[in-house]
Amino acid sequence: MLRTKVLELEKGPAVEMATRSAGGKRHLRCWKTLGWTALLILQMQLTGVSGLKNVRVVSPGAVAVGETAALECQYDLEGAELYAVKWYKGKKEFYRYLPKEDPPTKVFPLPGINVDLSESDAHHVVLRDAGFTLTGRYRCEVSADAPSFDTALVVASLVIVDFPDGEPIITAERSSYAVGEMVRANCTAQRSHPPANLTWSVNGRQVRGRHVRRYPLRRDEGNATTTTLGLEVEAGSGTFRRGRLTLRCQATLLSAYNASAELVIEEERPRLASVLGTRESSSAPAAAASPGAAAASPAAAASPPAASSSSSLPPTALPKTGLFIAAMATVSGYGASVCTFGGRSRLR
Repeated sequence: MLRTKVLELEKGPAVEMATRSAGGKRHLRCWKTLGWTALLILQMQLTGVSGLKNVRVVSPGAVAVGETAALECQYDLEGAELYAVKWYKGKKEFYRYLPKEDPPTKVFPLPGINVDLSESDAHHVVLRDAGFTLTGRYRCEVSADAPSFDTALVVASLVIVDFPDGEPIITAERSSYAVGEMVRANCTAQRSHPPANLTWSVNGRQVRGRHVRRYPLRRDEGNATTTTLGLEVEAGSGTFRRGRLTLRCQATLLSAYNASAELVIEEERPRLASVLGTRESSSAPAAAASPGAAAASPAAAASPPAASSSSSLPPTALPKTGLFIAAMATVSGYGASVCTFGGRSRLR
């Protein structure tokens, strides 16, 4: 026990001194780190360098298949020097820009990506012959040089599209409808990738809900898809405008495609029968049923008509009122008939 106490007495001061020495070194390192940090902050304030800001990626959103896709990485170094700009598709790097290297650009092979180095720089990367494999998310990583070494990472999406074959096509059951009937039509956008978005409008007002019908997509060759949207609305009394109903179908494909087609439906109205035709058809049977007319001799037909007892006035003394009525009847379309006034024929 005595030996143990002696060892503890001998060991105690040495251990305490060693502990104090190690703690002093740690404190010294901390002070040095704080000092260097303060110097860097002071230098940045004196030189006006505060790091990256306003970093973002500008993407066209949608590009037609076979065309060129240009992505832009915008940033503000606020006076600092650029260290590197790196582009990724997903998690794989395919383009790097290092201003202090010669040449500053470097490409990492990635299937489906064809970088145009002549058009790419510290802010832009240009991809030629866009195929459907280019669809995805793209990241831009910007790093400032010493002393800040600030780094920012931003993301944007790109979609490669195949436009529909021409404008949308509208088909209807008939070209004219009467008030109260159901107007049915279909709108079709042929062969696009991805499927086109279709909307209906009637007389300038968009139609939704139960009035539209979505048909199953039709898969064509390759990645193409044909889209059809149906329309079913009642032709109400206030639907027709000046006897016409305008159907409009609009097809869109992200921000790269916008086309529309229109179809004008005519209003069916009841047709009134011709008064002249009705009188002629009604007088024909009466003439056929008259035996006196059928038995009239040629001599009687050739003889002049006898004068009426009530028509004792000479032809020149015919009242003007009768002539005016006769003219009005003729203009109104009720036909013309022959009347006898004082032995002469007059139209009425």
